[in-house]
Parts: sequence; structure tokens; C-alpha cells
Amino acid sequence: MLRHVPFILLCRLANAFLSAFLRNPIKFPDPESFRPERWLEPGWPTYREPLTQFPTIRGMTTFGWGQRQCLGMSLTQDEMVVACGALAWAFHLECKAHPLTGEVFPVPDNKCNSLLIVKPDPFQMAFTPRSQARRLEALRIWESANRRDLKERKVRLEDT
Repeated sequence: MLRHVPFILLCRLANAFLSAFLRNPIKFPDPESFRPERWLEPGWPTYREPLTQFPTIRGMTTFGWGQRQCLGMSLTQDEMVVACGALAWAFHLECKAHPLTGEVFPVPDNKCNSLLIVKPDPFQMAFTPRSQARRLEALRIWESANRRDLKERKVRLEDT
């Protein structure tokens, strides 16, 4: 019977089930709110020790289970640690405010696409360098990476 169900419908059903799992109020009290402390403070069902190992994305339903578990999960976790650490080292991260009124733009925590790979809707953030020295170092690293990328693209184009 399922072979006659369109693939996109199956993806949407899978997303609905996944959304329900991740919003289970028994495991995630106040599931509709952004509450990072649920991973960091004792008393929450999701809290685990030691905090040097947890929270982790390993074992989360978003990466699947068993033989069909996402092969990129470890890479994703490692990249998230590096990327988030680098951003936190270089910048103060804040909600963006309107330049004239000062009103803070909201960051919706309950809006996303409905595709197979779910991602949040775009939102505005303000990245302010922590210091002039870190600003210059971030620019140096970016310019070096950009030069390397342009060089590699040129080589690839010449090879084709």
C-alpha cells in the first residue's frame, strides 16, 4: 500500500513524527520554547553528565537510528564545536535591532521549512567583534581561506 504514496508525502509524514518526538513534553518540558538550560542544568529530563561530553547530538532522532543512521553525524558534531567555538571566540552574538528604532528583531524558534532536511527560517543576528585584534585575526583567516578557495577553483576549472 505504501508504494503508492508519493515520496514527498512520506517525507512530510516523517517530519511530522520527528517534530512530535522532539516536542514530547515529558522529555522536553516547555517544548515550544528555546530553553538551552534544559541541556545544562540538573533537574531537566535531558540533562546528562559529564558536561565535558554532553549535550551531544549523538543518539538524537534527527540523525536516524541503526543501519540507516546518518553517516555524517560525527563530522557534524565536530564541525559544530569548531564553528560555534570560533564564532564565540571572535564575536559577540546578539539579536539584531532596527537601526532607527532600536526595536529588536524577533528570532522565531518555531518556524522552519517542511522539507526532508529541516532548517530554520532565516533570521537576523548582529555579529560584533570582541576586540580589534580578534577582528583583524578573523579577517586574516577569512582572506587566507578565500585566496586558497579561489586558487583551488581556478585549478579545477583549468582541469575540466
